[in-house]
Amino acid sequence: MVNDLRDFEQSILTAKQTFGEASTWKKDEYLLLQCLIVSCDVERQEMLARGAADSGWETIVCSNAESAWTYQRFKFVQLAVVDLASDLLGELRELLKQFSSLSGLLTIVCGNEADMEEEIWVRQLGAWLYLPGVTEATDVSLLCGEAKHIVERLHVAAIAPAERKAALRRSR
Repeated sequence: MVNDLRDFEQSILTAKQTFGEASTWKKDEYLLLQCLIVSCDVERQEMLARGAADSGWETIVCSNAESAWTYQRFKFVQLAVVDLASDLLGELRELLKQFSSLSGLLTIVCGNEADMEEEIWVRQLGAWLYLPGVTEATDVSLLCGEAKHIVERLHVAAIAPAERKAALRRSR
C-alpha cells in the first residue's frame, strides 16, 4: 500500500521497470491492479483500503484530492474509490469531475446516506458505482472483486486486437 505519495517515486520507478515508459501491454505481462483510495478520514481510508486489498488490488491511499490527482496523472490506476462522505470541504467533488474525463478508470463513490442530489450528481458524472452509507470493508471487497473481473476482461479485449493485427502482418 502506498500512503500519500511517500512511496510515490519508488512506485513510478517500479512501474517504468515493469511496463516501460509507454505502459504498453503484452499477453504475457502481469496486469498490475492498482486501486486509488481517496478519503479525508483515516478510519475510512483503512476500511476502504482493506476492502480493496482483500479482493486482490494493490492500494494507494491519498487523503486529499491534490495528491490523488497527482498520482493518477503519473501512474494510471484502473479503479478509484472516492469517499464523499468524508469530504467536508468539497475538494473530492472536483476530483470526481476530473476523474470523469478519464477513460479506462472505474470509479466507486462512497456517498452520504439519503442524499439523493449527491447520488444523481455522481451518476451524471458516470461513476461506475455509488454506495450511500457504506461502513463495512466486506461490502467494498465484494464490489472491488467485481471491478477486478471487469478490468481483467478489458485488458484481454484490449490486447486481442493487437495480437490479431500482428498475426495478419506475419501472414502477409
